[in-house]
Amino acid sequence: MDEFVTMNMSFDSGALATLSCGIIANTNRDANIYAAKGRIVVYDFLSTKKVEMYDNENKLIDHFEEDFEDGFMYEIKHFADLFRNQQIESDIVPLKDTVACAGIFDELMNQWGMDTK
Repeated sequence: MDEFVTMNMSFDSGALATLSCGIIANTNRDANIYAAKGRIVVYDFLSTKKVEMYDNENKLIDHFEEDFEDGFMYEIKHFADLFRNQQIESDIVPLKDTVACAGIFDELMNQWGMDTK
C-alpha cells in the first residue's frame, strides 16, 4: 500500500500541490514551489543543502547553500531553545499547522484504506 503514491491536493487559499513518494520508485527528490512572481527549487528536499529562488523570467534572484552533516540540526536547535525558554509552541510552526498536517495524514490513510486508530 505504501510502496508508491501520488497526491494531488488543493487548499482553501487556492494553492495546489502535487506530491509523489515511494519506496519502489526512484523519483526526483527536488521540490519545486511555483508562485505568481516566480519559483523556488529545494534541491534534494529530504536533506537539502541548496535552495534557489527564480523570478518569472527564470533569473536567479536569491539562493541559500550550506554544507552540514544533519539537516535536522535547525529543528533540534529550535526545539531546544523552546524547551529552555519553557515555551510550548513554536513561533515558526504553530500548533494549528501541526494539527492540520495530522489531519492531512489521517485523510490520506483513510483514502488508502489504512486504520487511523
